[in-house]
Amino acid sequence: MMSAREGGRAMCPTSPTLYNSKFWKGDDKRRNLVLYRASDDYYFCDKYQNPQTREEYAPILRYAEVLLNYAEAKAELGEFSETVWNATVRLLRERAGVDGKMPDSYDPYMAGYFLNTVTDMALLEIRRERGIELLLENCRWDDDMRWGMGKLLEQPWYGVYVGELGKVYDMDGDGTGDVCFVRESPSVSEPGVTYRVLGNDYTLTDGDSGYIECYIRMNRKWDDKKYVRPIPTTALNDNPALGQNPGWKTK
Repeated sequence: MMSAREGGRAMCPTSPTLYNSKFWKGDDKRRNLVLYRASDDYYFCDKYQNPQTREEYAPILRYAEVLLNYAEAKAELGEFSETVWNATVRLLRERAGVDGKMPDSYDPYMAGYFLNTVTDMALLEIRRERGIELLLENCRWDDDMRWGMGKLLEQPWYGVYVGELGKVYDMDGDGTGDVCFVRESPSVSEPGVTYRVLGNDYTLTDGDSGYIECYIRMNRKWDDKKYVRPIPTTALNDNPALGQNPGWKTK
């Protein structure tokens, strides 16, 4: 986690997709911890910095994660209740200015995000809360591995919505157009406008409009063997009886 404020190391740029995600509920104060910096058109993590001393904190284990671990364990055991909700998820949401009431049913958006493999309200809301509360804290990979959600890595990466090509958009909200999406670089460019050329790396979901689909040349394929890591050769040399994990070959 690196802060992007003045004095911070500003080494953790992230995607605008995170900032604009439907994961967020209401006016969640934690959303402001993803900071947009117009000077270089980037979103950054802005967590755990003291602006007065310019110190950056490195939590070992946060209380919020302890609460979410407990809630998830209860949900997986089939022992989740409103009492558990009020002692865990509700505390985190109300601290962030979000309505902490337990939902009556699951959110179809969350179910779809997790490829319709889960429809349990508690599990989906706990996953939502982990994605928000622990954003950019190096937890998501282990979460997805624990949930058996490696297939999420195959999903397209989407950016902002573009209404039409050739139109200059005010992306930083300062009242002046600054970004234009085109198929070819214009022979004459407008001062102060960055031209994003669609093609090998970017496209729009609906042709000449739609959400930006990023890194379209990447052929991402998930292999279930990656849910566990290979046993190191050094360990196998010391004890050949260990055997290798499924799917991994011993050299």
